[in-house]
Amino acid sequence: MNFGIVDWAEAVVLGLIQGLTEFLPVSSDGHLALGQAMFDLLRGERRPGSDKLLLDVILHLGTLVAVLVYYRDWFRPLLSFRRGDQNQEPAALSGPIAASYVPQTFQAFTRVALLAVVATIPTGVVGLAVKKIFEQAHDSLTAAALGFWFTAIVLRWSQKREGGDKTLGTMTLTDAFLIGLAQSIAPLPGVSRSGMTVSAALARGLDRSWAAIFSLWMSIPAILGAVVMEAKDLAETDSPDMKIIAIGLVGSVVSGIVGYGAILWLVRLVKARKLQYFSYYLFALGAVVLAWAFARG
Repeated sequence: MNFGIVDWAEAVVLGLIQGLTEFLPVSSDGHLALGQAMFDLLRGERRPGSDKLLLDVILHLGTLVAVLVYYRDWFRPLLSFRRGDQNQEPAALSGPIAASYVPQTFQAFTRVALLAVVATIPTGVVGLAVKKIFEQAHDSLTAAALGFWFTAIVLRWSQKREGGDKTLGTMTLTDAFLIGLAQSIAPLPGVSRSGMTVSAALARGLDRSWAAIFSLWMSIPAILGAVVMEAKDLAETDSPDMKIIAIGLVGSVVSGIVGYGAILWLVRLVKARKLQYFSYYLFALGAVVLAWAFARG
């Protein structure tokens, strides 16, 4: 395996793109599609959509670690349950999430885990049903441009929603399922997972901070599911492209570091009702990408 300067550059650049865009409502998949298209030009050849999707999934591992670190306080009840000391005083929190949003008991953790699982069901069903369509879309700049515009429209609409006061104790399984339904179209390039889920959460009356926090929590099973699906396909491949895997692993380190900062930024933006600013960027980006797609032919 010959790992050259272009490969190192691709790993770092795609890692930066993934880390910055995974949690912000601008679509990491769409930006990764653009990044990979640029490196296709540098190499003088196009990778197939299946290879690009594999690279996307590996890059997501870094942001998965970032979100697990962000939720480190949420897993304390699991440790307490294993020790059998459910009646002890809650330990001091070390993470950035306010105590009012942190499950303090094993029962509370079980409930928030169940909500995430219910939200993941429609994502998994749709993902399995139309996986090939998603792969083909990843090779289309036109699809990415249209996805950017769709996300921009949803963000503009969502900012007209006041949200509500639902949090961990009051949101329902129906809320979780409908938010997950919105998440199910996120694998399409240009469609932002966080944009779809936060918008759906606000429409269902979730508290603005909790909408962002739950959206991020939902990303854990969504990313894990995508990794498992891609790993299954990889295991059935006689000779997987080790260079793709190497680029992805290097990029995932970068994406994890950058992604943690993006998580903190997203929560502040949702609370401050500033997501609409990203819609202007996405409208402009969609126009540029569509022009590029027509020019490239």
